[in-house]
Amino acid sequence: MPKAIANYGRYSFSLRTIDGKTVRLSDYAGKVVLVNIWAPWCEPCKRETEGFAKLYREFHSKGFYIVGIAVQTTEGSVRSFMQSNHVVWSIGIKDEITNLYRAVGLPQSYLFDRDGSLIKEFVGYTAQEALRQQLELIFESR
Repeated sequence: MPKAIANYGRYSFSLRTIDGKTVRLSDYAGKVVLVNIWAPWCEPCKRETEGFAKLYREFHSKGFYIVGIAVQTTEGSVRSFMQSNHVVWSIGIKDEITNLYRAVGLPQSYLFDRDGSLIKEFVGYTAQEALRQQLELIFESR
């Protein structure tokens, strides 16, 4: 089976995760991926994580992935956050991502389709139901 190809354009990045792996957005070609820019000290970031975890469990088997990019923080804070919030998706720290994505605040999330096209940009807190609605539309249409 040929490898899926996706064009993420200016959103493409590579990142060293907390567990030492190098992840590229292009690794998720053929998958639906949410790029979440956040920080452990950010209250709205903390609140949206629980909903993300539920949706990740529900839609992961259909091809939904999350890549978390922490900013303005330390590895210890990120590890602690991941552990206390049962985060199982890839997370790394990369402050420059806010410039690349032209993020205006925290949290900010970007939902990409299988071909790399941007489906939706969520500025600020992303409600679980708002993301669920998008995921249901994507996975029902295929």
